[in-house]
Amino acid sequence: MKLSIQVNKLAKAHEFLHGLSLVRKKSRERRRVLNLIQERIELYNKERRELLEEHSVKDGDGKAVIENENYKIEDYQALHEDLLEFEKEMPLVIEGIQYQETLKVLQSVFEELEDERYEGEESEVYDYLYDQLENQNKQGDDE
Repeated sequence: MKLSIQVNKLAKAHEFLHGLSLVRKKSRERRRVLNLIQERIELYNKERRELLEEHSVKDGDGKAVIENENYKIEDYQALHEDLLEFEKEMPLVIEGIQYQETLKVLQSVFEELEDERYEGEESEVYDYLYDQLENQNKQGDDE
């Protein structure tokens, strides 16, 4: 069993899961997932900042030039390509024996929420996460 979340969905997934009203074991297991999401967001932001610095114009001391709190970028196309490649490498994948119970509990939470009404972004995030859990688990059953 595993759960894979693309980097561009991490913040919304965190927000959605954080907003769920859960108790006891379900809340504890959700907290484990929230902590993993938060760690990945922090790693992503750190490495993204490094990429921005790498592609920025440098001053006389070789330091990145920052204007209006933004890096002054030397080659936007190269930065864009590197960011796309970087984001493909950064999904959060939760798997392994230590997370089996966490993922089972999370799947049961999503099954219980199936009759809840969600709209807009909440609906998209719920569908995305539930689909990821279902698809990954079907693949695992097929292997």
